Amino acid sequence: MNTSLISETDENFKMELSNIFGDISSFKGSENDLFFLVNNLESCKSKPKLYQCCGSEDFLYKDNIKFKNFMEEKNFDYTYEESTGTHEWGYWDTQIQKVLKWLPIK
Repeated sequence: MNTSLISETDENFKMELSNIFGDISSFKGSENDLFFLVNNLESCKSKPKLYQCCGSEDFLYKDNIKFKNFMEEKNFDYTYEESTGTHEWGYWDTQIQKVLKWLPIK
């Protein structure tokens, strides 16, 4: 997430993000900015595999698509899953089962 994404959200969400990450104005280019982190890792030989999933009715759907489009231009082992669902535990419970199968755990 970057500051342009944060500016598109409502005030309650901005307050929640501030409680989690601190001053939102210093978010871009920080260790909490996924775009910044990916750009810094892009030249590394050993990169993490990334898995992203989002419900098509999630209020953060546009933000997730922005990150998905960004990642598709990068040289990462990247998996994106999308299905119907909202930003809630029922959706996440279903998706975590897929993540556990995706992880290289024996």
